[in-house]
Amino acid sequence: MVGLLFGMIAMTAYESGRKTLITTVIVANLVVGVICSVILYHLFDNGPFVIWPAAYWLGFLICSVAIALTAAREIEKELALGKEISAQASRLQELLDNDRDGVISTKDIDAAGETAVRHGIRQAVVKHMRGNMSSIGHEVGSSVYVASLIDLTSLETRLLDKYKAWL
Repeated sequence: MVGLLFGMIAMTAYESGRKTLITTVIVANLVVGVICSVILYHLFDNGPFVIWPAAYWLGFLICSVAIALTAAREIEKELALGKEISAQASRLQELLDNDRDGVISTKDIDAAGETAVRHGIRQAVVKHMRGNMSSIGHEVGSSVYVASLIDLTSLETRLLDKYKAWL
């Protein structure tokens, strides 16, 4: 259940905007607080075990507040990288499509990433593309993602649409 609450907070953070995120953090912490209070009530006579529910809730509180505080910065960073990738789409395709099949895969990035950096592509862009191929490109097999020139040029527009609640 706690994993579900963390997932709910993270998905809300990246899809529904600041107001919904804050509401979700408050509700999730209230739910976890109530659960921990019930457990605490039943463990009250068990000495050292009393601290566990309180520590658990405190950890949940710290993690959920950290998500709420860093979400906007992470989204701004992703939007900036998306804009940079879209602006350099043709050049990225030329430098990173190592096997010249018309799409960039993680295998291509591994093989040609350092060459692209030497030709003026920022390391952060190459690293972002390597780690986020599923959101940048499209699926071609079971958990196999590639990015075409169309995927790269449309990335900024797709990200702006995805995060419109934050703008």
